[in-house]
Amino acid sequence: MSQRNEYYVSCDGNDSWDGSRPVFSGDDEGPFRTIKAAKDSVRQLIEDGLNSDVIINIRGGNYYLDETLIYNELDSGTEDYRIIYKNYDEEKPVLSGGRLVSNWQHYKGNIYVAEIGKDICPYSLFENGRRCIYARYPKNGYNNAIMWEDAPMESFQYGKQDLPTILDKDDLQVYIWPGGMEGDWNWFTNTINISSIDEKNRIIKLQEAASYELGTGSRYYIQGALDLLSEPGEFYYDKKEGRLYYYPYTAPIEEQNIVIPVMNEIISFQGESIDKTVKNISLQNIEIRYTDRKEQLTKVVTSDSFNNDGTICIENGENIEIKYCRICNTGSHGIYLKGYAQKNLIYGNKFNDIGETGVYIEGIRKPEYFVSRNNQIVNNDISDTGKNVGHGAGIQLYQSGENTIAHNRIRNTPRYSISLKSISILEDELSNSYETKDNTLYSGYNVKNIIEYNDLAHANTDSQDTGVIEMWGGGSRNIIRNNYIHDSNVNFSFGFGIYLDDRADFCLVENNIIEGLQKKGNGKLLYAIYAKGLNDRIINNVIINNNVFRAAIGTFEMVYPNVDIEIERNIIFESGDIYYFQNWDDKRFSKCDYNLFYSTQGRYGILNEIRDVQSGNKELGGVESIKWETYSLEKWIGMFDDKFDSHSIIGNPQFRDINNKDFRLSPNSPAYKLGYEDIDFCNIGLKEDFPEINKSN
Repeated sequence: MSQRNEYYVSCDGNDSWDGSRPVFSGDDEGPFRTIKAAKDSVRQLIEDGLNSDVIINIRGGNYYLDETLIYNELDSGTEDYRIIYKNYDEEKPVLSGGRLVSNWQHYKGNIYVAEIGKDICPYSLFENGRRCIYARYPKNGYNNAIMWEDAPMESFQYGKQDLPTILDKDDLQVYIWPGGMEGDWNWFTNTINISSIDEKNRIIKLQEAASYELGTGSRYYIQGALDLLSEPGEFYYDKKEGRLYYYPYTAPIEEQNIVIPVMNEIISFQGESIDKTVKNISLQNIEIRYTDRKEQLTKVVTSDSFNNDGTICIENGENIEIKYCRICNTGSHGIYLKGYAQKNLIYGNKFNDIGETGVYIEGIRKPEYFVSRNNQIVNNDISDTGKNVGHGAGIQLYQSGENTIAHNRIRNTPRYSISLKSISILEDELSNSYETKDNTLYSGYNVKNIIEYNDLAHANTDSQDTGVIEMWGGGSRNIIRNNYIHDSNVNFSFGFGIYLDDRADFCLVENNIIEGLQKKGNGKLLYAIYAKGLNDRIINNVIINNNVFRAAIGTFEMVYPNVDIEIERNIIFESGDIYYFQNWDDKRFSKCDYNLFYSTQGRYGILNEIRDVQSGNKELGGVESIKWETYSLEKWIGMFDDKFDSHSIIGNPQFRDINNKDFRLSPNSPAYKLGYEDIDFCNIGLKEDFPEINKSN
């Protein structure tokens, strides 16, 4: 008797049927009603031993789940045969972590109320797939905190006009960018419950400490009170009464599809341990939507605890495939890989309206646990992330190495498009000594990642000190190549195109096109490429038409060594001055030559910022003095016996058609004489097999 290898699930099915057919055909032969029933049936097949792939065909329709679908090692396929959950034929199944709300009663004005009970506490709401707004003030933008020195991480003062009259303060929260002592850091957001408001002294006290001090200027808004509900799309949930209040985007409210999420995770691939992993399962062509966030969000990416959520989670998992799915309307991450995660494939998916990051991979920070590696995030369309967490990215890795991030299109992210972060696992931090550089090769797990052929735009929409592609912390030998970085603006303060921040060492930045950055916005693009590490190589890139404040390429030695940088065969076209240094010395560059520069404004300067702390250590009260030196290109070339840029030239690279984004060079371009190699621009971005491809920006 041959093993059965296909099952069916349908909204019109019944879990008492055998799942053998797409429609009921008599006796008990018909589709299951739930995916869980199919999973339980397949588990018996796995136990008996597989001799073929097993396919679970899910028919079109909305599957409203009331608990997370959990797959563990008992649900795994084998090295030879996979367990595949996919759509039936061309139908479109939707897995929903939400509950429809329909029993609306008029409250007052344009506001309606529904009794939803006290078993859930929604912090998200969606109308016809559109995210609603937890009632807030101010309605747009932020207020600025005033530092309260008694407990600067747990309280702050507000301005005289910054808080309206609020009668019921029990459910109030603050959404804030903790700004540090000076209030100007905008690195991470926190969402924290308010414990009390002292209206006389205008002091807001929080239930938990923020990530950093709430210094003067820290941006914030408050949310979560019925008195704040005044505009279309706003909602408020009264925990004490179990009532949901809502001002709909569209009337009449009875005709709208309004959903409250009832879970934070819809699918969890959860192996028991590193030694007992869930593996060899595929999820294909399924839409997954409607999850919520945690009540308070204070964790930042430098933490080591796994307390985030993802609409799809993979922990202690390998060879899991998520392909051609749509993931949207999430409370936290779209897909979250944590702990042991190896050889997983995230391919061809569409992510939009994401609470935090589209795809987030988080490894374990222990020397004996390099267990997060060899995953592929390829050919995904990711947009509109960071809806609940302002530092949300398109894709982020933390303590994870040897991954490939390729052919993705990423748009509209409040901080990074792609970020790689790691914390050193060395007990002793590197000193500011060049002789310690070899230790950086093994100082963290953010190693040997490849970021290539990605189309990245409209990043940095609500933060600063950021890059479209960013690396920070321990780790080395990462590759950034053949990416198109464009049309992104820092809206306040400062940022970068490619940002190799502290301890981003031995990185290769090659064959990238950085174009059209900072054409609007009130911030400053300090440098198109910024390298603060050891032995970083910046080779054969095109930096074109960027509104750069200082210089196209910058280096900066602060806490850790910044030496042996290689810069060769780059084209810098209408993108500010050439180089910027802080405290230049001749160890900064190991190679710098065969570059082509062009500026109609004659900006060919080399800028050196000299910082000196006088009268003792700055932290102990010393005074820091700053002065600038500016060298011409001619002087720069002659300064070190023609060691740097002696073969570099000024000349028009002769792009074929800049206005229509054709960055190929004419055959007579002087760049070719310098050894420039053509960039494979045609293959950047989504691949041809991406479903429902939309090539517009």
